[in-house]
Amino acid sequence: MWLPALRPALFAGARLGLSLSWKVIVLVEMFGMSSGIGYQLNNQFAAQDVASVLSWTLLFAAVMAVLEYGLLQGLEAG
Repeated sequence: MWLPALRPALFAGARLGLSLSWKVIVLVEMFGMSSGIGYQLNNQFAAQDVASVLSWTLLFAAVMAVLEYGLLQGLEAG
C-alpha cells in the first residue's frame, strides 16, 4: 500500500541524485583526475579547442539523457 504512494517521490529522488552525482563527478575530474569527461573538457578548454569542448559537452548531455529517459523513465513506466 505504501510503495505505490512512494513511487513518484522515489523516482524524483533518483533523478535528482543521478543528475547531481554526475555533475559532481565531472567537476572532480576537471580538477583532480587524469582521465574522464571532466578531464577532457578541461584539457580541451585549456587548448582553446571550442569544437572539442562542445563535443564533450554534448556527449555528456547525451549520456545523461539516455540514463534519464531510457533507464529511469522505463523503470518508472513499468
